[in-house]
Amino acid sequence: MAKVRLDQLVLQRGLADSRTQAQSMIMAGEVRSNDMVLLKPGQSFDEDIPLEVTQKSRYVSRAGEKLASVAQSLNLDFKNKVVLDAGSSTGGFTDFALQNGARKVYAVDVGNAQLAYKLRQDNRVVSMERTDIRDVMPYHLNPLPDMAVADVSFISLSKILPSVAALVKPNGLIVAMMKPQFETDKETADRFRGIIDDENERQEILAAFEKALTGSFNIIASADSGVAGAKGNRERFYAMTATSL
Repeated sequence: MAKVRLDQLVLQRGLADSRTQAQSMIMAGEVRSNDMVLLKPGQSFDEDIPLEVTQKSRYVSRAGEKLASVAQSLNLDFKNKVVLDAGSSTGGFTDFALQNGARKVYAVDVGNAQLAYKLRQDNRVVSMERTDIRDVMPYHLNPLPDMAVADVSFISLSKILPSVAALVKPNGLIVAMMKPQFETDKETADRFRGIIDDENERQEILAAFEKALTGSFNIIASADSGVAGAKGNRERFYAMTATSL
């Protein structure tokens, strides 16, 4: 009998909405077989192994949980909004927006075939994969987004925020998750091996990022994610509007 990766088995059986979600569930100890907790997404098993999920995640990826953790403190309102999701990946932010009343989401990402199946099948979602947010023009989006969410990796937020601001309606809210490991110089990132676990260093990165926004963006509120990054980085959310383009 063929062996199949555990995360793939969980996805095939409909126990998760995406492979990313399946991996998160497994690593969180939520997948069992005959009362044995299975913790390795890449471990292979017989195709007929019995599986059960003790608690299914609410969103297709951890990103949704991260956004949920700050939604109240940032006073976020997605009801009846058209939303731009910059760096949608699997679609955690998109999923959260839809579950909280968004009527349409443009899911933009440079990657391909990452968006969760249930979101690709949702007629409220416009999937724009293989697309750099910096290449999107307002005429590509009809109607224009009322607001935007952003979660990008391997690039500074400061490099894509002007493009995001140009795509939302005037005074449209932008909710961006800042990852400190991508907002510092390469020397610092390498020194910490990509995990900024020194709070003093993290605060310096946050301060520099906020200073860089001065003059172009008005920070309305900010809050640290209540859910740590997969490798332990503490990300911070910013709710802002553009003051100039």
